[in-house]
Amino acid sequence: MTSGVILFFENISFSLSFNLILLIAGVSAIAFYVWFTYRFTIPALNFFQKYFLIALRVLALCIILILIFETNMTVKSLDKIESKTYLIVDNSRSIVLKDSSSYAGKIIDLIESIKEEMAGQIELFTFGSDVNPLRQQLSFDETSTNFENVLRMLKSDDANLSSIIFVSDGNINHGSVSLSEAEKLGKSFYCIGVGDTSYYKDIEIRKILFNKIVYAGKETTIEATILSQGFPGSRVQTTFFEVDRQIASKSIELNQYGINKINFSYKPDSPGEKKLELRVQAIKDEQVISNNTRIFYVNVMASRKKVLLISGSPTSDLSFFKQALLKNEDIELTTITEINPDQFLEQDVSFSAVDEADILLLIGFPTAISSQKLLDNVLTAISSAAIPYLININPQTRIEKLNPIKSLLPFDYKSSRSAVIQAQLKIISSQHSLLKINDKFVESDWNNLPPVNLFNMDLLSAAGSEVIARAVLRNIPTDNPVILTRTVADLRSIGILAHHIWRWKLQYYDKNPMLFDQFINNCIKWLSVDESAEKFSLRTEKRTYAVNERIEVSAELYDESFNPLSNKEVSILLKKIDWTGEEIYLTSRGDGLYEGFISAEFPGDFTISAKAKMNGVILEDETNISILPIDLESQIKTMDAEFLLNLASSTGGSFNYIDDDIGFVDKLKRINEQNTKEKITLREYQLWNNEWFLFILIILFGLEWFYRKRSGLL
Repeated sequence: MTSGVILFFENISFSLSFNLILLIAGVSAIAFYVWFTYRFTIPALNFFQKYFLIALRVLALCIILILIFETNMTVKSLDKIESKTYLIVDNSRSIVLKDSSSYAGKIIDLIESIKEEMAGQIELFTFGSDVNPLRQQLSFDETSTNFENVLRMLKSDDANLSSIIFVSDGNINHGSVSLSEAEKLGKSFYCIGVGDTSYYKDIEIRKILFNKIVYAGKETTIEATILSQGFPGSRVQTTFFEVDRQIASKSIELNQYGINKINFSYKPDSPGEKKLELRVQAIKDEQVISNNTRIFYVNVMASRKKVLLISGSPTSDLSFFKQALLKNEDIELTTITEINPDQFLEQDVSFSAVDEADILLLIGFPTAISSQKLLDNVLTAISSAAIPYLININPQTRIEKLNPIKSLLPFDYKSSRSAVIQAQLKIISSQHSLLKINDKFVESDWNNLPPVNLFNMDLLSAAGSEVIARAVLRNIPTDNPVILTRTVADLRSIGILAHHIWRWKLQYYDKNPMLFDQFINNCIKWLSVDESAEKFSLRTEKRTYAVNERIEVSAELYDESFNPLSNKEVSILLKKIDWTGEEIYLTSRGDGLYEGFISAEFPGDFTISAKAKMNGVILEDETNISILPIDLESQIKTMDAEFLLNLASSTGGSFNYIDDDIGFVDKLKRINEQNTKEKITLREYQLWNNEWFLFILIILFGLEWFYRKRSGLL
């Protein structure tokens, strides 16, 4: 694309390979020498002849001197690059299907009006299957509408672009439609909607954006998009139900654009699959009422877990574990603390608590005096019931008693135990959810924690385990794991192979008072995750589409502890056996939700594959769809104002209908004036290597010889 360039000024400078003083001295010596040689001539010359010959020789010898000094000339120019606005017009036939002369005339009048008002600041393009400069009359005969090519052109453009005026009916039926890619351009889209707006009167729940997996007692957001035609300014009641129980009801005023969004907060009381329903109040003269209701389902996971903490003896680590866990309102904590054979610190201890527990925490357990019955219950719960557990090793732990579940431990061992050594942490998996404190990963906090006691027992990470942190001995990193996790089938486990970890809280409290408590409760949350739940899932609104129809795709992404992950790199790819499309990136909507659009230009059975990058791990999911051989462009009768409004709002622009008073032109003119850039261009010329100087030398010496001969000089 071209851009206006105005020459402001130029600056010329020279550089030498020797000192400037030497050049001045050389020029002075040349001038004196030439003057001296022409001081007396035979025959005598008049004043003009003498100084003309002196000038020719001085100039020639100075050029030789400049060449000897390897002189370079640099020309610096400061250019003013005017800011531009692109007017991009939809040239597809769907715009004029219903009323060709009316819409064609309005678009042409709009173009002429904007060209006149923004003279010198506007460039015109059309788009359909491709993007082209507008050099002739619009034909409105393109058989497809590809917004992806518009974005590709804008990304590759190097002009000083400030904004885009986008004239279209919004019916994009070819290529992908990625609002996130439009946002990344950093340019505002000022959308002008053109096309038929004479819809039949209707209200429809078009789309519901929600998390398929939520937690009992935890609030989540349900966002609905309600389309309305023919009822601008009307107020309707929208009601949210769980089964037949009303959760909330809100009144909204339907806007003139027909695209209305409403949010409901949902806090489920109990776990299980929940049937949810949104109902929009029917209005008089509404032609279709069945689409005023939408039913959907969410899977509610239990958040209040029964946690059983078993300790082989009363220790400082036990006290700090309990303090951290008692602050967690999402768990029901029970403790069993051994003090002597078959004697416990707590009153009325029941071993049935092992069977009832959702999570087991083993602190220095088992020991030499541990109850065999209690130990058997624990081993059975882990091996048979797959109860997730955390094990913390201390000097009293007798690891050999865990031999029946050795294959299920997060670590492996060769010997019982030996000397106690002090070690610090070296974080290996810095983005693991266990280390997330206040929604941030601060690796330096973990690496600077006080040392803890470690047993030199040749403890190794078991096959399939993930090492979160290793030991550092006297500033020398080792392979000894300190914190590690493992998942075997549906069984999750965490190993903390050190004791006196209370130091992480007591001695580091001033720097990060939340670190220890959040780490312990992160462990609980990680152990609570149901392995059958998908951390990454993909879904579409339906399974059958027409050729070039826009396919709405949404995805959900969670970390290892099932915390929703937003602003991650999530992409989709449309493919079939003998064809693969381009990778499209989805837009993050918060709460781990992503959405985007894609389309297929030919019929067949396709697979949409999705990929998410999370902490160096790639998660994948896919779904199958069918594309039917239907010409969507010829069937489109109405404007897709929803797309145009979303494009404008997501990029900081505005949306108007073509019949509206377009009031943003003056604003764009001011933006262009404010965004004028100055560009400095440097052009360097090597004078000593330029053949023109040889030609000039020949001319100068030739002229001197000619005048000397003509004057009769010896």
